[in-house]
Parts: sequence; C-alpha cells; structure tokens
Amino acid sequence: MKNLVKISIVFVCFGGILFGSGLMQKYDIKQGEIFYSVKSSSINGIEYNTTGQKRVVFDKYGERILTDENITMKHTILDNTTTEHNHLLSYLKESIVYIADFKTQKVQRMQNPAYAMMSAIGESNSSQSLEAMMSMMGGKRVGSEIILGYSCDSWEVLGARQCIYKGIVLKIESQDKDMHHIELAIKIDFDKNISKADFALPDFDIYDMVGNKLDKSRLEQMDIAEAIEVAKSIKSISLTVKDTHNHTKDHQLSPDDMKRGMMESLLPMMKKEIVAQESIMKFGKECLSKADTIKEANACSHKMTDMGGEREDDFVEWNKEMKKEILGYIEDGITGIECIKKANNIDAVQMCMKEV
Repeated sequence: MKNLVKISIVFVCFGGILFGSGLMQKYDIKQGEIFYSVKSSSINGIEYNTTGQKRVVFDKYGERILTDENITMKHTILDNTTTEHNHLLSYLKESIVYIADFKTQKVQRMQNPAYAMMSAIGESNSSQSLEAMMSMMGGKRVGSEIILGYSCDSWEVLGARQCIYKGIVLKIESQDKDMHHIELAIKIDFDKNISKADFALPDFDIYDMVGNKLDKSRLEQMDIAEAIEVAKSIKSISLTVKDTHNHTKDHQLSPDDMKRGMMESLLPMMKKEIVAQESIMKFGKECLSKADTIKEANACSHKMTDMGGEREDDFVEWNKEMKKEILGYIEDGITGIECIKKANNIDAVQMCMKEV
C-alpha cells in the first residue's frame, strides 16, 4: 500500500519509472526475442519469494516492445504460506504504453514519459542515447560481463546494476536492505522473424490512468492527438539539449544541471501523470477510513488497484495501528499531489516530495 500511494509521484519525478521497465529503451538491434528468469527474495518479519519468467519481443529498434511476465509470489508469516500468481503484459508503442493484467482482465493505457526524452537526445546511435541519459541520472559504468556470449556494459543507476548490450538490458540486479531482485537473460534470438501477431493484446476492456473506460474505436485518434503533444515535448527537450550543448562550450555543466534541464522540459507531462493519481488517493482515504476488518481493507485495496493498475499485496493484518499508518501515507500522498499541482519548476516538485 505504501507503494500504491507513492508509485507515480516518486517514480515519475525521479526516474524510477524510466529504467528496468522497458520505457527507456531504444536499441541498436532491429528486432529480437529474449527470455529472462525473474527472482526476488526478502526476509523482514515476513518472507517473500518471487520466481517466474519474462519474455520480451521488439522490433523497429525498440519503437515497439512487448513484455510478457508470469511470476509466482510466496509469502510466509510464521508457518502460514500464501501463494499468488501474477500475469502482466505490457506493450510499448512509441509514446503510448498498454499494460494488461490477466487477473483483473483489464488493460491500462498511459503515456510513455521517457519517449520524448530519448527521441530528443539524438545521439549518433541508440545505445549512446541511453548511456547519455543514464549518466544524467547519476549512473556510472562499473565494468562488463558476458551473458550468453554477448558482452554487455554494467551500469549502476538508481540503486540497481544493469548490464546493457547495444541498448538492451540483459541483466538487472538490485539489493535494498533485505530485498534482492534479479532478472537475467536465459535465451536470446536476434534473428527471429517478428510479426504483428507478436504484439497482440488480450481482448480486455481498456482504461485510462484514472479508471475511465475507453472506446476502442477511438484509440487511433487518441494516439494521433497525443503524438502531437509528445512532438511538442520533443521540440522543447531538443532546445534544452541544444542550449545545454552551447553552454558547455564556455561553462562545463554538471550532470545534475543537465538532468534538471531535461526534467524541466518534461514537467507538464510529469504533473499530468502525478495528478491522475489524486482520485485514487481520495477514494482510498474514504474507503479505508470505513474499513474495520481485513476483508473490507483488502476490498478497498483491490478497488484502488483497479483504478490505478499498480498491483499491491493483500493486507496480512488490519488493526487500529495499521489503519492509522496507512491513512497517514495516503494523506501524505494527497498533500504531495496538491503541492505538485502548484509547482512551476522541478525544484518546487522536489520540495513537494519532501512532504510525502
């Protein structure tokens, strides 16, 4: 639930949504198919173990990417073990992302906040664009590794180590206190023939970021309209990059200065994504304040998941202390959103985040 409160605010503002999710990728390889093993584990009062597999298909040098992830999560509290299966499919189509949840049988549609940034950087090749952006996000190259015969460069960025081959992440590993997570390529085929059928979404209803059902017959029109908006963002970011380049001739700007300039250009899009979560937070506050049992609390959580698309584990306990803590997180989230709505620059957004 803490993640549900903070997911869009923190990740959109500080870049977590850009990496490890496929949203940041543009490749130097035209097409291919990769299978990954996925493993996570945590011991912190409650034991969590996640295992599964992820399949990634791409073409047009990463303009279209489909990720199909099937995982099993086991939670153990004392001698009680519960098992949950999750099947998520995401389809990145240039500036738009579709995320299908097979459990809820719904598809969520949203903008890809990284597309404009990557398109505007315009390095000589895609892997250089990715490396430039990772450097701006504070990333450092820390070595290299051989995975299935491919030599990839290892980068540490945003608390994770990623091994990248021609713009493609072959391995990502993170360690945060008691949590360890790793995704590793176990099969790679860059010669596979990719067809339109490889990018097919399941026949579920499609919703926007705030839970409004969309008319499938109007999706193409919506894509065109939003492409125009993204084109404006690309122009703005391109001017920022050009201005940054001109300044560096006389004044060497730091990676933080460059990153700030990029984020300023993306601020309108960031704010739109963040504010879209406000209705979810307000619903959660009202619903959970009335929840007296764990069943009622989980019903609220499930509804928030349906509205926002970010799946959360069920509550394993619900009492007065837990209720007070969760409502406190939600109240902080609402306060942060109200602050961000008034923010005129990225520094003001970061000040708002201190309240979350």
